[in-house]
Amino acid sequence: MRAKGSEAIATFELTYPAAMVEKFFQAVAWRQPTRPAVPPTLATVFREGDFVALKKLGVPLERVLHAEQEYRFHAPLEADVKYKGETFLKSQLEKQGSSGTTRFYVLQTNLLNAGGKLQAECLTTIVVRDGSGRAG
Repeated sequence: MRAKGSEAIATFELTYPAAMVEKFFQAVAWRQPTRPAVPPTLATVFREGDFVALKKLGVPLERVLHAEQEYRFHAPLEADVKYKGETFLKSQLEKQGSSGTTRFYVLQTNLLNAGGKLQAECLTTIVVRDGSGRAG
């Protein structure tokens, strides 16, 4: 689902190579008798759009705190399939406090298959400190 009233702030294409998927399963010592084609936690590699969006928003990475990550899967992800990512600024909020200004951004990346069907939504909440040297 597209963030209401917004255009994509970043777009990209990515593929889960089967070899990368296999290395991930080995790295986490997967022991379950069955396993998905692609582990859901590997969706984190699709955060490329978050970094492009933060750069376009003028957010210095040294002031960023990663607050929350959420995934909504509409269909399983597959290895060796090219996905298109579209990252949107879903919401932003600024709060003034005794230690300065803190900004909150919620970014949403939609992963679409070659047919344009939504496979997954990745939501990221980012907190940006004010940069005055104080916690924010």
